Amino acid sequence: MIDDGEAKEIKRDYLDILESLLKLIHAKAKEKGLDPSKDVHIYSSSSKVYQGTLGESPSKNLLTPTIVENLKKALSDPKNSQGAISIKIGHEKVFHIKNGEVLTDKLGLAPRTQKNEVVSNERIYSVEALQKQVAVLQSKLESQQKLVDSLKKNEQTPESLSKLVAQVEEMSNALLKQQQLI
Repeated sequence: MIDDGEAKEIKRDYLDILESLLKLIHAKAKEKGLDPSKDVHIYSSSSKVYQGTLGESPSKNLLTPTIVENLKKALSDPKNSQGAISIKIGHEKVFHIKNGEVLTDKLGLAPRTQKNEVVSNERIYSVEALQKQVAVLQSKLESQQKLVDSLKKNEQTPESLSKLVAQVEEMSNALLKQQQLI
Protein backbone atom coordinates (compact mmCIF):
# COMPACT_ATOMS: atom_id res chain seq x y z
CA MET A 1 0.00 0.00 0.00
CA ILE A 2 1.25 3.51 -0.84
CA ASP A 3 1.48 5.90 2.10
CA ASP A 4 0.63 9.62 1.90
CA GLY A 5 4.28 10.70 1.58
CA GLU A 6 4.89 8.44 -1.43
CA ALA A 7 1.60 9.49 -3.04
CA LYS A 8 2.52 13.18 -2.72
CA GLU A 9 5.97 12.50 -4.18
CA ILE A 10 4.48 10.58 -7.13
CA LYS A 11 2.00 13.41 -7.74
CA ARG A 12 4.81 16.00 -7.56
CA ASP A 13 6.90 13.95 -10.01
CA TYR A 14 4.09 13.68 -12.53
CA LEU A 15 3.29 17.39 -12.17
CA ASP A 16 6.97 18.19 -12.82
CA ILE A 17 6.90 15.99 -15.93
CA LEU A 18 3.67 17.63 -17.07
CA GLU A 19 5.10 21.12 -16.56
CA SER A 20 8.26 20.26 -18.50
CA LEU A 21 6.17 18.80 -21.36
CA LEU A 22 4.00 21.94 -21.45
CA LYS A 23 7.11 24.13 -21.51
CA LEU A 24 8.48 22.04 -24.40
CA ILE A 25 5.21 22.42 -26.32
CA HIS A 26 5.21 26.17 -25.60
CA ALA A 27 8.84 26.59 -26.74
CA LYS A 28 8.32 24.56 -29.93
CA ALA A 29 5.14 26.49 -30.75
CA LYS A 30 6.99 29.80 -30.35
CA GLU A 31 9.84 28.46 -32.50
CA LYS A 32 7.40 27.50 -35.29
CA GLY A 33 5.61 30.85 -35.20
CA LEU A 34 2.39 29.62 -33.55
CA ASP A 35 0.74 31.63 -30.79
CA PRO A 36 1.61 29.72 -27.61
CA SER A 37 -0.58 32.00 -25.49
CA LYS A 38 -3.63 30.09 -26.76
CA ASP A 39 -4.97 27.19 -24.75
CA VAL A 40 -3.16 23.89 -25.12
CA HIS A 41 -5.57 20.96 -25.42
CA ILE A 42 -4.35 17.41 -24.79
CA TYR A 43 -6.45 14.42 -25.77
CA SER A 44 -5.95 10.82 -24.71
CA SER A 45 -7.81 8.56 -27.13
CA SER A 46 -10.76 10.82 -27.98
CA SER A 47 -11.22 12.36 -24.52
CA LYS A 48 -9.96 15.83 -23.65
CA VAL A 49 -7.81 15.37 -20.54
CA TYR A 50 -6.18 18.79 -20.32
CA GLN A 51 -6.89 22.36 -21.33
CA GLY A 52 -4.87 25.29 -20.16
CA THR A 53 -2.29 27.95 -20.84
CA LEU A 54 1.30 27.73 -19.65
CA GLY A 55 1.79 29.56 -16.35
CA GLU A 56 -1.92 29.61 -15.52
CA SER A 57 -4.15 27.14 -13.73
CA PRO A 58 -5.66 24.76 -16.27
CA SER A 59 -9.37 25.08 -16.99
CA LYS A 60 -9.52 21.29 -17.35
CA ASN A 61 -7.12 18.76 -15.89
CA LEU A 62 -8.11 15.10 -15.89
CA LEU A 63 -4.52 13.94 -16.31
CA THR A 64 -3.41 10.96 -14.28
CA PRO A 65 0.15 9.75 -13.78
CA THR A 66 -0.58 7.02 -16.35
CA ILE A 67 -1.74 9.51 -19.00
CA VAL A 68 1.27 11.76 -18.29
CA GLU A 69 3.55 8.73 -18.74
CA ASN A 70 1.78 7.89 -22.03
CA LEU A 71 2.20 11.49 -23.18
CA LYS A 72 5.87 11.48 -22.22
CA LYS A 73 6.40 8.19 -24.07
CA ALA A 74 4.52 9.48 -27.14
CA LEU A 75 6.92 12.43 -27.34
CA SER A 76 10.15 10.65 -26.46
CA ASP A 77 9.64 7.17 -27.97
CA PRO A 78 6.67 7.32 -30.34
CA LYS A 79 7.27 3.92 -31.95
CA ASN A 80 6.68 2.15 -28.63
CA SER A 81 3.69 4.19 -27.45
CA GLN A 82 0.22 2.69 -27.32
CA GLY A 83 -3.15 4.33 -27.83
CA ALA A 84 -3.73 7.78 -29.24
CA ILE A 85 -2.45 11.14 -28.01
CA SER A 86 -3.17 14.43 -29.72
CA ILE A 87 -2.28 18.01 -28.87
CA LYS A 88 -3.96 21.15 -30.15
CA ILE A 89 -2.96 24.77 -29.72
CA GLY A 90 -6.14 26.79 -30.04
CA HIS A 91 -8.07 24.95 -32.75
CA GLU A 92 -5.01 23.71 -34.67
CA LYS A 93 -3.89 20.11 -34.23
CA VAL A 94 -0.10 20.22 -33.85
CA PHE A 95 0.64 16.66 -32.72
CA HIS A 96 -1.15 13.34 -33.18
CA ILE A 97 0.13 9.85 -32.58
CA LYS A 98 -1.81 6.62 -32.78
CA ASN A 99 -0.45 3.18 -31.89
CA GLY A 100 3.18 4.13 -32.41
CA GLU A 101 2.66 6.02 -35.68
CA VAL A 102 3.16 9.78 -35.75
CA LEU A 103 0.33 11.16 -37.89
CA THR A 104 0.90 14.88 -37.26
CA ASP A 105 3.93 16.65 -35.79
CA LYS A 106 3.90 20.31 -36.78
CA LEU A 107 6.09 21.30 -33.84
CA GLY A 108 8.78 18.64 -34.26
CA LEU A 109 8.05 17.18 -30.82
CA ALA A 110 8.81 13.57 -31.75
CA PRO A 111 12.46 12.63 -32.22
CA ARG A 112 13.57 12.16 -35.81
CA THR A 113 13.81 8.58 -36.93
CA GLN A 114 16.81 7.06 -38.68
CA LYS A 115 14.71 6.70 -41.84
CA ASN A 116 14.02 10.45 -41.94
CA GLU A 117 17.72 11.25 -41.54
CA VAL A 118 18.67 9.03 -44.48
CA VAL A 119 16.05 10.62 -46.70
CA SER A 120 17.19 14.13 -45.75
CA ASN A 121 20.78 13.34 -46.79
CA GLU A 122 19.75 12.44 -50.34
CA ARG A 123 19.94 15.17 -52.96
CA ILE A 124 16.88 15.84 -55.03
CA TYR A 125 17.37 17.71 -58.28
CA SER A 126 14.77 19.34 -60.49
CA VAL A 127 15.01 19.02 -64.24
CA GLU A 128 15.71 22.76 -64.52
CA ALA A 129 18.61 22.56 -62.06
CA LEU A 130 20.12 19.64 -63.96
CA GLN A 131 19.75 21.50 -67.27
CA LYS A 132 21.59 24.51 -65.81
CA GLN A 133 24.40 22.25 -64.60
CA VAL A 134 24.67 20.67 -68.05
CA ALA A 135 24.82 24.13 -69.69
CA VAL A 136 27.61 25.23 -67.33
CA LEU A 137 29.54 22.04 -68.00
CA GLN A 138 29.10 22.45 -71.76
CA SER A 139 30.48 26.00 -71.67
CA LYS A 140 33.48 24.81 -69.64
CA LEU A 141 34.02 21.98 -72.12
CA GLU A 142 33.94 24.42 -75.04
CA SER A 143 36.52 26.71 -73.43
CA GLN A 144 38.76 23.73 -72.66
CA GLN A 145 38.40 22.48 -76.23
CA LYS A 146 39.52 25.89 -77.55
CA LEU A 147 42.54 25.72 -75.26
CA VAL A 148 43.40 22.20 -76.44
CA ASP A 149 43.03 23.29 -80.07
CA SER A 150 45.41 26.22 -79.51
CA LEU A 151 47.94 23.86 -77.90
CA LYS A 152 47.73 21.51 -80.89
CA LYS A 153 48.62 24.39 -83.18
CA ASN A 154 51.58 25.24 -80.91
CA GLU A 155 50.11 28.63 -80.11
CA GLN A 156 51.36 28.52 -76.55
CA THR A 157 51.35 31.82 -74.77
CA PRO A 158 52.02 32.41 -71.07
CA GLU A 159 48.32 33.22 -70.69
CA SER A 160 47.18 29.96 -72.30
CA LEU A 161 49.65 27.96 -70.16
CA SER A 162 48.38 29.57 -66.93
CA LYS A 163 44.79 28.84 -68.00
CA LEU A 164 45.74 25.24 -68.63
CA VAL A 165 47.40 24.89 -65.22
CA ALA A 166 44.33 26.42 -63.55
CA GLN A 167 41.98 24.07 -65.40
CA VAL A 168 44.08 21.02 -64.52
CA GLU A 169 43.96 22.05 -60.86
CA GLU A 170 40.20 22.57 -61.07
CA MET A 171 39.71 19.15 -62.65
CA SER A 172 41.93 17.58 -60.01
CA ASN A 173 39.87 19.16 -57.22
CA ALA A 174 36.64 18.06 -58.90
CA LEU A 175 37.98 14.51 -59.19
CA LEU A 176 38.92 14.49 -55.48
CA LYS A 177 35.42 15.70 -54.54
CA GLN A 178 33.83 12.98 -56.68
CA GLN A 179 36.01 10.32 -55.11
CA GLN A 180 35.04 11.51 -51.62
CA LEU A 181 31.36 11.42 -52.56
CA ILE A 182 31.75 7.90 -53.92
